[in-house]
Amino acid sequence: MYFLNMTSNLVVDIYIILGLIALSVGVFFVTSILTSSSIKSFPNKLLALLLLIASYELCYGIVIRSGFIFKIPSWFGWGGVFLLAYGPLLYIYSLSLIKKEFTLRSVYLLHFIPFLIWQIIHIKSYFKPSSIKIEKLIRHWDVKAGVVRQIDVGIIDLSIIIYIILTFILLSKFKKSSIGFINKYKINRIWVKRLLYFYLLIWLLLKGSILLSNFEIINISHSAVEIILYSLFTLIISFLWINQMGTDIPYHGWTQKYSSSYLSKNDTNIRLNKILQLVEKEKRYKDPKISLNQLADELNISSKHLSQIINEQMNMNFSEFINSYRIKETTKRLSDLNNDIFTIESIALDAGFNSIDSFYRSFKRHTGLTPTDFRKTRKN
Repeated sequence: MYFLNMTSNLVVDIYIILGLIALSVGVFFVTSILTSSSIKSFPNKLLALLLLIASYELCYGIVIRSGFIFKIPSWFGWGGVFLLAYGPLLYIYSLSLIKKEFTLRSVYLLHFIPFLIWQIIHIKSYFKPSSIKIEKLIRHWDVKAGVVRQIDVGIIDLSIIIYIILTFILLSKFKKSSIGFINKYKINRIWVKRLLYFYLLIWLLLKGSILLSNFEIINISHSAVEIILYSLFTLIISFLWINQMGTDIPYHGWTQKYSSSYLSKNDTNIRLNKILQLVEKEKRYKDPKISLNQLADELNISSKHLSQIINEQMNMNFSEFINSYRIKETTKRLSDLNNDIFTIESIALDAGFNSIDSFYRSFKRHTGLTPTDFRKTRKN
């Protein structure tokens, strides 16, 4: 069952309103990334492209449901045009975040061969005369007339399943490289894992809802289901990205940020060694009041250069850099049975955290467990 407005009057219902809100957010999100020099890194561009495809499909669904498609029948048949590219884009986006020293290689373009073949096969149908498209539009959702469409949907679903599996394999492969020292790549891996689970959930809900509506178990049209789920995907991913920006959001734009501040490789290495010596050996991270300016004064370098070295060499901001040592300290102490006489809070404060809430959030983000669960797991 697919709702299709067959009248000349446009229809506006709650699903279309929801879709328009989500579409506005998606367009704003994509525009912000592509026009802002501070966040226009390669992984962020790929994420913007993923949201752009979702926004396009959402827009197409709104046009179909509202009946506006009869005003522009030439657009009919362009839905799902880019969906075969979604899996490869998701895979390369994930790879760009969790692989150290990632570079875009020509071999990655081979993933888009099925997408190109798809376009070659369907190119004629995209440009059929409007009169033919209107006739096809009227009988489009007839089951007998939709065999080709069902095959197309099956191919897209197969592509999604394959790339979800490939991305999970990718996460498993790079899991070992993130064990030990807490770094940006481990945080990125957690982000990709969350994104992948959410994408899988949305796809399963879409397929399940359509199946149930076909058997009339639930009374909701396909177009409503697609608009709801595409809207949820666009809104939640945009919200999560904006909410985490500047903390643990995947971000590889450090070099561009410091393009006007030059440091030679030799100077960088010398200063990095001094930073690590001071923080690791003298355990300056244990000072809850330590700041970028204070550490820069102790090292006799500018705060801008200190920030640049940490950002570019450690792929973290200053707060993440200091907290990584604090988390490493707390996990080490929580793993030692001799420290069971101390409370988790006292261990966190001794490691340099000045806020228990901040400690719990950081610990869960870096390890995937709460401190209490971490201690219980060790005992088991």
